[in-house]
Amino acid sequence: MGRLKQWWIRRGQKPVIRPWALVTPVVVLLLACPLIRPLLDPQGMTSRETLTLESVRAILRHGTLALDPNRIPDRSMVFHNGEHFFAPDSPGFSILLAAVSWGIEQVGIDLDDNPVLHEYLLILLGITFPTAMASGLIYRMSRSFELSRLWRAVLALSSVLGTGWFSYCTVLMPPALATALVVVSAASLWQVSQSSKPSLTVGWLSVGGFCAALAGIIDSNALWMLLLLPGISLLLPFAIKTRLTGFLCIVIGAAAPLVLHITVVSEITGRSFTWSIPQPPTDSMHPIFDKPIISDGSDGTEPVDASLWLTIGRGINRFILLTVGAHGFLSHFPVLLLAGVGIGMVLHRHWGIALKGLAGGGDAGFDRTTDI
Repeated sequence: MGRLKQWWIRRGQKPVIRPWALVTPVVVLLLACPLIRPLLDPQGMTSRETLTLESVRAILRHGTLALDPNRIPDRSMVFHNGEHFFAPDSPGFSILLAAVSWGIEQVGIDLDDNPVLHEYLLILLGITFPTAMASGLIYRMSRSFELSRLWRAVLALSSVLGTGWFSYCTVLMPPALATALVVVSAASLWQVSQSSKPSLTVGWLSVGGFCAALAGIIDSNALWMLLLLPGISLLLPFAIKTRLTGFLCIVIGAAAPLVLHITVVSEITGRSFTWSIPQPPTDSMHPIFDKPIISDGSDGTEPVDASLWLTIGRGINRFILLTVGAHGFLSHFPVLLLAGVGIGMVLHRHWGIALKGLAGGGDAGFDRTTDI
């Protein structure tokens, strides 16, 4: 409560609003709102967005994730368990959006009667707004870097506008929401690390564990945060009792989303302890460099794939294509190169080798989460 009071009250006198703290969320919203896909192209939903929206509709109307067979655009893209059809994406994302959609319908904007406005508000409230708020958390956490307010705002805006995060916050897809939850998880850890009495604030790590797990079930590419968070909590410069308490808080916070996700997916697939719904087969998602080279052996040589050098070359080729190639994340968002340099410049004086490694892993994971 004391920190919240300091946020709004300066010098113990009159309540004020700090304008720099609002710059990044406001700018992100101003830029994103006109670009939200239903406003620009109401009929331009991708197949993945269509299936997500149909899953939301099924939850609202029937209380189930099973899709209406008459509303499926392409049955080859869904999972069929022998009785019902299901979208192959994580059910957690659809369940969260269904809660937002239910709230929208309560104010009179029905999904069936006004689908374009309803979908616009669904993306705005469920994806764009969390992205904007997460950018404000980045601004707040950058206080640790001892930057001026202007440069903290530039850093926060660059984290959104200079990555794939901004592109995904205007469509009905999970990466942007998952990234926002990752930032909230990191903010909870930062809150504890900055506290003068960590034994009293360590409970915030339960929020971090919950958000990290929620991000992971929404988009499996965000699971890296859930893997890093417990390790970071054990390396904080606190008493061993406080660190173990923080570790336990993370586990408790993460338990509910993980159990719910595994339970729902296992019920859909009919297999116990299953993490994901089987994806439909497609060739478009498998680049040619992943496919084996076939030799008929007519020239008396061994199959080409038996060559160690070819395996090494394929690995190098894959690395180049995924990083600086035509569709590599560094080609699309070169500003991410600055992240690694910034980590080295800022952390070299005050942090140990272990935490530098965790920070580097977080940088790589964040890059992956925002460029899916």
